[in-house]
Amino acid sequence: MTRVSVDHDERIPLFARTVQSDPDLPYAPLIRTLEAQDDFVQLTSAQILTVLLSSESTPLQHQHLQPFLKVLSSLVQSQSQNKRDVAVQCLEYLLARPECRRAVWAIPGILAG
Repeated sequence: MTRVSVDHDERIPLFARTVQSDPDLPYAPLIRTLEAQDDFVQLTSAQILTVLLSSESTPLQHQHLQPFLKVLSSLVQSQSQNKRDVAVQCLEYLLARPECRRAVWAIPGILAG
């Protein structure tokens, strides 16, 4: 898995605006895919969520951030090197936001992986 990157930054606001038509968008469908049994789907969803959440201009909503951080916590503690690498990369981006740092510190074991 490659480092989290954004090839087309100009598209991020398009995803952010979907909340105007449905309050669950764009995050809820991606959060649901984090539970996929397919590693590619799960890790790609984590990367996309990271890009969207780290680009968000408003404070992150607890209902979007908490489930994602719990999944990242389990990925950090995974036996799979690939899962650990992607989770650490995602955390690296998210920790730039103060509300994410506070939320991460509140999850036992997330940084002990």
